[in-house]
Amino acid sequence: MYSLLILPLVIANTLLVVWLARSGLRYRDWLLFLTLLLIVALPYDTGIVMLGSTIGQGDLLQMLSAPRYIWFYLTAPLMPLIAGGIARRAGFAWAQSNWVWGVLGLLTLGFLVNDASKLFQVPTLYPACFEDVLRYVSSVKSSQVCTPGQAGVDVGGSLPWAALVGMLVMLIVGVLLWWKRRWPWLALGTVAGTVVLGLPNTPLGPLHTFYGDFLSLGSITWAAIHFSKHKYEC
Repeated sequence: MYSLLILPLVIANTLLVVWLARSGLRYRDWLLFLTLLLIVALPYDTGIVMLGSTIGQGDLLQMLSAPRYIWFYLTAPLMPLIAGGIARRAGFAWAQSNWVWGVLGLLTLGFLVNDASKLFQVPTLYPACFEDVLRYVSSVKSSQVCTPGQAGVDVGGSLPWAALVGMLVMLIVGVLLWWKRRWPWLALGTVAGTVVLGLPNTPLGPLHTFYGDFLSLGSITWAAIHFSKHKYEC
């Protein structure tokens, strides 16, 4: 059963959230709590997909799937701030500058305003099927239709600018950490996650996207904890 392949991710994502929450309580660092907002919905996200076929197609699963998208649009704009926080704790001089934080703050605010309409309305979602995996998505690939002639097939949709810019800023900080601090994991995790997310077809169908999310968001979590720990214990 393909849905069971998501179970390890549900467990891993839950452990990731617990690790970050415990670290946030220990170090009392705003960066860790901001990062927690970014990843706290991961166990729910993967859990709903894993249980989709058990819940069954219909209004209930559609309603339970909506928060996955709303939370994504709410928290994706936080990534530039998180990247800046990691850079500041790594000791980069430019990350101590008030004008840099002004730019990052304006980026975050701009993305939130741009996506405000998506935060206060229920997204239009359609059923998508792959083997025994049933989920609701904003655009269904033609290879994942549940019934012939269903609505929502290839209706478009792409990553919001907040996510694209956030991942770019995160990659830049990751490369600088590799170059200046000999800490490659943020850059490697961001690149690996992006590559996995961008794969057009895999034997796992759509499931590779959830593994890509874990790689990229897991590396962000690790970086935030590592450099917060370095700041408060050194």
